[in-house]
Amino acid sequence: MGPAVRYLPESLEHLVSRGRLDEARALAERLGVALPEPPARARRSAGWGGVRTLFTRDYARPTVLFWLTAFCSLLLVYAMNTWLPQLMRQAGYPLGSALSFLLVFNVGAIAGLLVGGRAADRFGPKPVVATAFALAAASVALLAGTFDFAALYVLFAIGGYGTIGTQTLLNAYITGYYPGESRAAGIGWSLGVGRFGGILGPVLGGLLITSGLPLTRIFFVFAGVALIGALLVCGVRRSPTPPVVPAPTQPQEA
Repeated sequence: MGPAVRYLPESLEHLVSRGRLDEARALAERLGVALPEPPARARRSAGWGGVRTLFTRDYARPTVLFWLTAFCSLLLVYAMNTWLPQLMRQAGYPLGSALSFLLVFNVGAIAGLLVGGRAADRFGPKPVVATAFALAAASVALLAGTFDFAALYVLFAIGGYGTIGTQTLLNAYITGYYPGESRAAGIGWSLGVGRFGGILGPVLGGLLITSGLPLTRIFFVFAGVALIGALLVCGVRRSPTPPVVPAPTQPQEA
């Protein structure tokens, strides 16, 4: 970690759970957010305490949906980054153009995150992540029948945001969904299950290419994975909202 980390504030949940209420209240007022209620009994993220929360009544279904979504997301990221140049070469484009498509694919992810991050702050992460998956599905499907270079670059930029960018937004969504003591477990297990998708993605791409399927069908397969990801995100219900501890008010003078 860099030296700047020492200047970052602790999370509100961490301060409240440690009984540092004055610091937590000051931070909440500075950020303009509500102060979480101290838990009935102090929970520690050590051991399996944080993991157990993932399978309680409130979080079990979202946990499974997050795992499946991360699986789809990392499958797309690794499959497209591995096989995109080869797919475009099979479509008849020279190696230089195929590699430029991959470059635009990754640059689109970075540029799209600037817009997606702001949109998530304004509208919430769920609709933004679902929309990003839908954009990935549409752009990858359209690649099957597009031959104009300018249109291809646009589609690859959108597809990069919808795959690589979506994974970044999804990580933030998962982390913020769980209570403070379970966030590390929530994102850790989601990425752990998602890694199976990261392993399967290049394998699936190789099998599809060697199978002799037309490129249109191969692109449709990956578009279908992105569409499944969008549907899974739509199935995640709203995160349980913790009660709010009101900030103390100053006594009014008579």
